Amino acid sequence: MKKEDRILTRYRWIVVAAVCVAVCLGLFGWFNNPARVFAPIKDQEPDGSGVRPGQSDSPDRETYVSNELVGVFETEEQAKECAELYGIELISFSYGVAVFEVSGDPKTLIEEGKRNGWPELSLNYRYSAFGKE
Repeated sequence: MKKEDRILTRYRWIVVAAVCVAVCLGLFGWFNNPARVFAPIKDQEPDGSGVRPGQSDSPDRETYVSNELVGVFETEEQAKECAELYGIELISFSYGVAVFEVSGDPKTLIEEGKRNGWPELSLNYRYSAFGKE
């Protein structure tokens, strides 16, 4: 193999490695990353509560699905039994989280379950990673 061919082969590998690094960085969000995602808020000082200004620990009242409840169960069979107990329909069960469809007021149903000692259900809140929807 000639010396020039070895040099070209070496440069070819350097270019391939550089392209791979650029693709990996792009996949992990290093390019076109909005500065506001990682930059601290400059106008407001943290108060030590662990909650950023403009956010709260509890979601807004209007940010839940009005006809759904959710609950955490170990098996789908437990979720089905809970649905029968409450008189509601099991829509989905995945990774231990059950989603139920409710006719009527879900808050009233939650209170009834607490009074009767049934498995705990909660409102199906909507969350957004970057502020309100």
